[in-house]
Amino acid sequence: MNLLNKVSRDYTAAEKRRSWLSTLDPEEIERLQWKAIQLAWSDAVSDVVYYRNLVEKGVVPKELESWEDFRQIPLLHRKILQDRQSEFRRISGPPDESRKTGGSTGVPVSIGVWKKEAEVHRIAKLMLWQQVGYTPRSGLFLLWGHLHLLGTGWKGQMNHGIRQLKDTLLGYKRINAYSLSSQKCKDIARQLIKFRPVGLIGYASALDYFARSTEEFHEEF
Repeated sequence: MNLLNKVSRDYTAAEKRRSWLSTLDPEEIERLQWKAIQLAWSDAVSDVVYYRNLVEKGVVPKELESWEDFRQIPLLHRKILQDRQSEFRRISGPPDESRKTGGSTGVPVSIGVWKKEAEVHRIAKLMLWQQVGYTPRSGLFLLWGHLHLLGTGWKGQMNHGIRQLKDTLLGYKRINAYSLSSQKCKDIARQLIKFRPVGLIGYASALDYFARSTEEFHEEF
């Protein structure tokens, strides 16, 4: 029940945020976005080793006064995170927890996560979900899954069981999106039709392959 209450609270917070944004004109939204970017940059150069080093080397400005300043910030590629992971840490202290990326290139990256930041991410995601009509009670079919992130051995089995329980409570059905084949997509299509979800969520490439492999099911979808 605590999980359902938590999800409901997040949906409520997201709806309030969406309602507030709807009262603003485009110029006000642009001003708020620029202020948020400036604050994020100020935080990064003062507390994250990688960005502080860029400032000390004169590669980027310490403060953002214009979009031209913003364009001086180098693009952050996955390889930089992989090769210089020790520099992506806060000087002020360790994160609340560490999470790994999905490892779509075969090399997952560990990233520090703070509970306050995770809450913002959840609410931002739900704001988009609400735009297509999803609610806390919407049954969702997820073509998703990072099985390797759950661990191995007894710990992995326990984490897998916990996730299955959470999915059941939330009305989700989760299918592993890795190693898809044409036949597997057809099996998934039958499960999708039987489950009758409110929505289908998944990786873009997986959904594209799934749609192309299941043309005979499209009318039923």
